[in-house]
Amino acid sequence: MLYVDIGSSGGINPLFIESMKGAKFIALDPLDQDSLKSLRSTKESGSSQLILENLIWDKNETVPFHICRKREVSSIFAPNRKFIDKFQYSDRFDVVDTIMLQANTLDSLVKDPIDYLKIDVQGASFEVLTGARNQLTENVPMLEIELEFEEVYKNQKLIADTLTMLRNCNYNILHMELHHWAKKAQYFQNSDVGSTLVWAQVFLGASPHTLKSKGVNLEIRKKIAHTLKFYSYEDDFNL
Repeated sequence: MLYVDIGSSGGINPLFIESMKGAKFIALDPLDQDSLKSLRSTKESGSSQLILENLIWDKNETVPFHICRKREVSSIFAPNRKFIDKFQYSDRFDVVDTIMLQANTLDSLVKDPIDYLKIDVQGASFEVLTGARNQLTENVPMLEIELEFEEVYKNQKLIADTLTMLRNCNYNILHMELHHWAKKAQYFQNSDVGSTLVWAQVFLGASPHTLKSKGVNLEIRKKIAHTLKFYSYEDDFNL
């Protein structure tokens, strides 16, 4: 199995490290440190690892990268302060530096078939997927993507644009985790009271019939579905 994590701050999901013995993990993040610690643990399970400090985009070019006070919210796109400043903890989006970085498409960096692709790139998911068109159409990896309902970053694409693209590539939504931001201290994050739906963690996959037509290893995909407890999707592989 090949697992690729774009925007890998925080490390690889331990569920995969524990359950996918002998898997290959690739972490891509221009500011990454935490995934290095996580990936070191894969050596004990016979898995292989590759850490790349690459910025992933829709083309190979040099782009500005905005480093924020909280490193994990840094992005190619500038924070949309008109929206962000309505909520608590907006100072984490303060831009402390802007640097020029060489960006690359995923298709240009990873030629092997990807089985699972996680994308957490702060507003740039649409562009990352555009630069992974070959992987999406030929290898059809399972996807885990952070997508925004609101313009957290200036000029970013929103969830509807990305899902339309993915439906055209034969993807279906398997699961969606909704995340709210609270406007006042007395309200709780991720509550429907006094908060706004801002983003979602979206899991997508193609039908086993589509995967079979592409020559994808169905047993690996079935195992991934089981690891994530997507049991209904797992059952679909019993062709």
